[in-house]
Amino acid sequence: MGHTTTASTKVLSVLAILSGLLSLETIKVAFSHGNLDHDHVVGCAEMERKALLNFKQGLTDPSGQLSSWVGEDCCKWRGVGCNNITGRVVQVNLRNTNSDMDLNGDAEAGMHALGGEINPSLLSLTDLSYLDFSMNDFR
Repeated sequence: MGHTTTASTKVLSVLAILSGLLSLETIKVAFSHGNLDHDHVVGCAEMERKALLNFKQGLTDPSGQLSSWVGEDCCKWRGVGCNNITGRVVQVNLRNTNSDMDLNGDAEAGMHALGGEINPSLLSLTDLSYLDFSMNDFR
């Protein structure tokens, strides 16, 4: 009976050590994904990049707010926010920041607003949790 207890204790000890090592590896992986170093961050999904570009095609952009919307990684585009782990688009913030001038009577501030039609391609952004198009001129 003493031999069985010793074997069980050894097995439990090995399992505890393996469990600890796995936990440490999991923590290392979690922190590496949270790192702001772009080598660890996943770029945006091709489908989402295309959805954003389709949306952009139907817009007028007199002040060039969307001029950064080029290249493969839409997570680096102005106004687009992505989940650092999945690379999925979670935020599109295109609020017209020049609208504050319009409230003060600056007639030219409206010239900075995005305009046009909102393309339904944005429905492809299934992880989108924040969307701000305020103070623009969409139809």
